[in-house]
Amino acid sequence: MPSFAVDSLRNLAAHHIPTDEAERKALYDAAQSLMYKVESGQDTAQRLYHGHLPLATAQTGMDLNLFRFLADHSNTSFSTRELANITGCEHYLLLRLLRFYASHGMVRQVDSDTFTASNITHNLALPSTAAGIKH
Repeated sequence: MPSFAVDSLRNLAAHHIPTDEAERKALYDAAQSLMYKVESGQDTAQRLYHGHLPLATAQTGMDLNLFRFLADHSNTSFSTRELANITGCEHYLLLRLLRFYASHGMVRQVDSDTFTASNITHNLALPSTAAGIKH
C-alpha cells in the first residue's frame, strides 16, 4: 500500500512540471538525491552494471528515427506493429527496445503493445541531444 510520501511524489510528477528553469533544476536535483538515498545495494549494482545500455539503445532509436517520429506525433499512441512498419525494424526486436525505452522513460508505454512520446522522447529528438549521443 503506497504511503503519503509515495502518493505525494506521484501527484507532484503528474501535476507539477516546473516551467521555471531554476525550479526545474532544483526539483531534478532533489529527486535524484532522493533516488540515491533510497537505492538498495541491488539497485546500485543494476544501475551501474547496465549503465551503458540506455546510451547504446538510444542510438538505435535515433538510427530508426523512432524518437523523432514519436515526438512529431506526440498526441498519438502507436502499436508496435505500426511503429515496426514505420521504422522498418523487426516487430519483436522493436517491442523489446520499446519496453526497454519505457523502463528508462525514453517513451511512455500506454498499453502492453502501445507506446507514445514522453518528455524524454522530445529531448532525444533534439538535434543537439542526438549530436551528443552520436559523438
